[in-house]
Amino acid sequence: MPGYVRYVDNFLVFSNDKRELDNVRSHVGDFPETRRLHLHPNKSVIFPVKEGIRFLGYRVFPTHRLLVKDNVRRFRRRVRKMQLKYSEGKMSFEEIRQRLTSWSGHAMQADTYQLRRRLFGTLRFQRAKAE
Repeated sequence: MPGYVRYVDNFLVFSNDKRELDNVRSHVGDFPETRRLHLHPNKSVIFPVKEGIRFLGYRVFPTHRLLVKDNVRRFRRRVRKMQLKYSEGKMSFEEIRQRLTSWSGHAMQADTYQLRRRLFGTLRFQRAKAE
């Protein structure tokens, strides 16, 4: 078998031979069954890596990684909520900084320089004016 990647209970197997992959899939399915576990039927697929695969929150291609689009949408929603909470005085800027830094660290594991620049370049946090 040419290669595989494993993280906790997620794994990918790579080969140039589709029959070999099919054989691996059938044998891999035997091991969890002995422990009353099952492979997810929709996630056990064989296809060319050039199409990319979702894995651990990324879309992985042979030459690069991207964030999954849902991840970016959720981030934008969370930022809007943080902006509202900050303007209402319900969230400190330190809490916001920690959350933005955490997400940025995750995003940096993919090819997201332009995306992060665009997202972070437009962020504004402002307290509401007291009347």
